[in-house]
Parts: sequence; C-alpha cells; structure tokens
Amino acid sequence: MTHLAGKFAGLVRVDVPAERADALLAALRIFEPLRVVVEVATPGAPDSIRRSLRLDLVGHDRIGIVREVTQVLARHAVNVESLETRTSAAPMSGETLFHATALLLAPTELGIGDLQKDLEAISAEMQVDIALGQEEDAS
Repeated sequence: MTHLAGKFAGLVRVDVPAERADALLAALRIFEPLRVVVEVATPGAPDSIRRSLRLDLVGHDRIGIVREVTQVLARHAVNVESLETRTSAAPMSGETLFHATALLLAPTELGIGDLQKDLEAISAEMQVDIALGQEEDAS
C-alpha cells in the first residue's frame, strides 16, 4: 500500500472458492468512491512454472538503486514478489548504507547466469554488492 500523486493505492490478494467469487465482486462494488479493480487469477498459473529467487543488496545510499535493479529484473521477466528496504550507518565512516532484500519469481527457463551477469554489471556501476540465490522452499 502506498500514496501515489496524492492518492492512496493498495494491492490485496484474496483466495475465495469459485462459487463465492461473484458475491465477493458484488460486495466490493458498494465501496464508492473507492475504485476497486479485480483480476481473477487462473489456478496453477503462472507461479507453478516459476522458481523462487532471493536478491540481497547493500551499498552507499543514492537515488535510483531500486530503479536500476528492477529494470534488469524486468528485462529477464522476473517478478518482484516482495521488497524490503532500509538504511543504516556504515560501521566505520557513519555514511548511509542502503539495504534491500527482494523475493523474486523467475521463469524456470531463465538462465540464472545471464541474470547474475547483468546484475553484476550494474553492481559495479553503482558500487553496491548484490547477491542472488535460490530461495529455499518454505513448505
């Protein structure tokens, strides 16, 4: 959830039995002037044909880090499932460090080496450390 251009925007995923979907949609329409957009997902797609990855980043804080990383991810059709960011003081210098952890969904056919190479290229440009790895299954 966020504020964009003075407007509130939020995204919610809801799982309901198929026979109750129409009732839920009707109930959501009564929230005027709230604009509700609903997208019905197809069971088993596309997450079932994707693999989970984790990206960890740390470096000196500057504008554009998230944009640069997400542009690389988008070129490889990698979806950001969650993103957590924070800043901290560097231990010795006290300069501001930027930290990001992202859980990603990537197509199974994606060559992780290709993604890693592109991330390393921007890592060098931005002077940040980026680690990419397979996310362990939580089930």
